[in-house]
Amino acid sequence: MTRKVWLVLLGALAVGFVAVFGWRLIDAIIEKKAAEKGIEAAIAPVSVTEVEIRDIVLNVTMTGTIKPRLEAPIFAKVPGRVQEVHVAIGDEVTAEQVLAVIEHREIELQANQAKAGVKVAEAQLERAKNGVAAATSAYNRLQELKQNEAIPDAEFEKIEFGLRDAKASLLAAEAGVATARAASELANQMVENANVTTPIDGIVTHRFVNVGSPTGQTTPVFMVQDLAELKLDSNVTAKEFAMLKVGQEVKVTVPDLPGQEFPGEVETLSPSLNPMTRHAGVEITIANYENRMLPNMFATAVVEALHLDDVVAIPKKAIVGVGAEQAVFVVKEGKAVRVKPVFGSSDLDFIAVESELIPGDVVVVSGHGSLKDGDPVKIVDHIEADALVESQSDGGNAKEQNPSPDEASPDEATADSDDTQPPSDEDEI
Repeated sequence: MTRKVWLVLLGALAVGFVAVFGWRLIDAIIEKKAAEKGIEAAIAPVSVTEVEIRDIVLNVTMTGTIKPRLEAPIFAKVPGRVQEVHVAIGDEVTAEQVLAVIEHREIELQANQAKAGVKVAEAQLERAKNGVAAATSAYNRLQELKQNEAIPDAEFEKIEFGLRDAKASLLAAEAGVATARAASELANQMVENANVTTPIDGIVTHRFVNVGSPTGQTTPVFMVQDLAELKLDSNVTAKEFAMLKVGQEVKVTVPDLPGQEFPGEVETLSPSLNPMTRHAGVEITIANYENRMLPNMFATAVVEALHLDDVVAIPKKAIVGVGAEQAVFVVKEGKAVRVKPVFGSSDLDFIAVESELIPGDVVVVSGHGSLKDGDPVKIVDHIEADALVESQSDGGNAKEQNPSPDEASPDEATADSDDTQPPSDEDEI
C-alpha cells in the first residue's frame, strides 16, 4: 500500500475511536442524570406540624329539639259555650288565674237549689233535736213515777219507745244535713268549674276558643308554657354516657340565634340504654333569658367532659395505622422516622402523647399514606396545629365526635412525586 492509503486508514480508525469514546461518554452522562432524576423522584412531599404543649378538652355534643320544661294544655271542666275570655296569646299568667268562663246559669240555679236544701235539712235537724229534748224530759219525769209504782209499766214503755224514736229521728236529720251540705258543695264546685284556670305559671302560647265557642272536656282551650326554663331531650352512646353526670354545666346554641350561647345543666340521666338504638336518654335544663329561645327550635348542647392542662399533644391527623400498629412519622435529617408513641386522652382534634415525642418535634400530617420508615421526604408545607384544625373544619371534613386513637385513619391523599421539582438544599432537613 502506498503511504497515502495508510494515512487514510489511520485517520478513519482515529475518527471511529473518537466516535465510540464520545458515545460511551454521552451514554454515561445520560445514565447518571437518569439515576439522579430517579432519586429525586423518590423523595415524598409532605406537610408537617410541630409537637406542642396544649390543653386537651373532650366535649360531649348532643342535639335535639327545645321543649318547655313545664307546659299544660288547659281543658274546660264543664261543657258549654265560652262566656268570657280573659287572656290573649303572649299574656303571662300565674297558677290558678282564670283564663275564661263557661256559661253556667243552670249550674248556678242547681247550686241555689242545693243551698235551700241545706236549710231544709238544718230545720229538720233542729226539729229532731227538739223532739229528743221533749222525749228525754218526759222519760226522766215518768221514770220517778215508775219507781214509785205510780204508773203502769205499759205507760212507761210507751214513753221509753218515744225517746228511742226521737233519737233515731235526730240521727236521720243529722245525716240529711250532711247529705244536703255535700250536694250544695258539689253544686258550688260545678259553678267554680265554669272558670277555666291554669295550674302553672307561664305564658299563653295557644288559644283555641273565642267568646261563644262551644267547648267540651276533651279538647284543650288554651296552652300555657313556662318559657323561663326550657329543656333539651337528647341521647348519647354508652361511651359518652360514662363521661356525664347530673349537675354538669352545658353550653347550648341554636342555629336560629347565631352568636348567642345559653347556659344549661344536665338534669336527668337515663339509667338504661334504648334496646333499639343502644343510646341513653339525657335531659338538659336551659335558662331562657328574655325568652329568646322558643319551643321546637333545634339546638346543640356541649358538655365539657374532660379538661387536661398543658400536655404534649399532636393532631390526630398525624396518626397512621390502627390498633397496636398506630404510629407517627417524625421528620429527622430529611427522612421520615416511624415512631410508636404511647397515646393518652384525646379530644375532637388532638391526642396526648406520653412517650417518644417531645415539644418541637416535626411530625407529618399529610402525605404519609405510603411512607415507610427511613423514606426521604421533602417538606412542602409547615402548618400550625390550630390552623390545621381550622382548615379541616373549613373543608367540611366529616369526623366522628369522639374517636379513640384506635379509630384514627391515615391520610389517604399522597402527592405525586413525579409532578414535583427536585428539592433544593434549603428545603431539605
